[in-house]
Amino acid sequence: SFKGAELFSAKVDQEKFDVMELHAHPELAARQHMVDDGSGEVKVWRIEKLELAEVKPSMHGQFYGGDCYLILYTYQVSNRQQYILYMWQGRHATKDEITACAYQAVNVDNMYNGAPVQVRVVMGKEPRHFLAIFKGKLIIFEGGTGRPGVESPKTSSSLFQVRGTTGMNTKATEVPARASSLNSNDVFMLKTNQKCYLWYGKGCSGDERMMATEVCDTLFRQFKEVVMEGQEPADFWIALGGKGPYASDSRLEREEPLHSPRLFECSNQTGKFRMTEICDFEQSDLDEDDVMLLDTWEEIFLWIGISANEYEIKQSLNSAQEYLKTHPAGRDPDTPIITIKQGSEPLTFTGWFNAWDPFKWSVSFINRSLWQTLKSC
Repeated sequence: SFKGAELFSAKVDQEKFDVMELHAHPELAARQHMVDDGSGEVKVWRIEKLELAEVKPSMHGQFYGGDCYLILYTYQVSNRQQYILYMWQGRHATKDEITACAYQAVNVDNMYNGAPVQVRVVMGKEPRHFLAIFKGKLIIFEGGTGRPGVESPKTSSSLFQVRGTTGMNTKATEVPARASSLNSNDVFMLKTNQKCYLWYGKGCSGDERMMATEVCDTLFRQFKEVVMEGQEPADFWIALGGKGPYASDSRLEREEPLHSPRLFECSNQTGKFRMTEICDFEQSDLDEDDVMLLDTWEEIFLWIGISANEYEIKQSLNSAQEYLKTHPAGRDPDTPIITIKQGSEPLTFTGWFNAWDPFKWSVSFINRSLWQTLKSC
């Protein structure tokens, strides 16, 4: 499957794998592609009954996982108007809505004589420029809808993970309202019926706190209470269903990680074993047909997808060892290599992913087990 802007892959044949190629390309070329600073004009439409319904400016930046949206961005280049048409698809939108979104994008494109550049945006994979045009007010709700007259399910608590240091790169993402969703490296907003808690992880920076405060002011009007990690009141844990473990690795508590984590997909689906770096990764990039290598510097994780084949598993382990030996920074060859199975990920692994969903693969596992049972009958 295509992994967003998959511009680089380290090619190997079955005999020898040149890991040095990975070190020569630490980031993808298109990673910071920005047409401007996001200060242009923005129009937003939501798909309603397969038609376009304009979203009022006060609600710009608030996207619901049960909806699809079109976002038309207009900017100037040499006194000429240029356009980008983003098609944002919610994770829980229906197939009809997704189809209608594409159809309506063609209509909008025709309105502007085919001038807009069209960009498909899948929920959770918002590109950098998309974040910038909402100026630090981008808020992603896991489910529900922004359609008027449609009530979203009422919950006593909702939790949002806030990442970003400026109006150019900030996003708030709804995560399950439980203790295990917390992460020492970030700021979280916990909304209850009475107040909004701003939880500051030990590793968050002053800029991150400032941006989270702005997001909180946008979304919630009620009283805000700042909570420092380790000094939580009892009501905070009650709102999360009780105190519990969460990602709090010592590295996550540092304000500036010395080395950014890197994720690689290890696959021989093309007939040759390849390691492909995935930029700005998230949980959905973990492919259950392959092995994934996550380098957090102090540890190497090999994540084994449920359908990965034996050759991929064996070759991935060899490649991880060679990756360490050939790293230009002189990595310790004895850096721990940790093999984990899909569905059994520890917090030390999930903590590196934004908005980790522990139930993501539950249905897949059940369906696969049922299929195996039927085959054996």
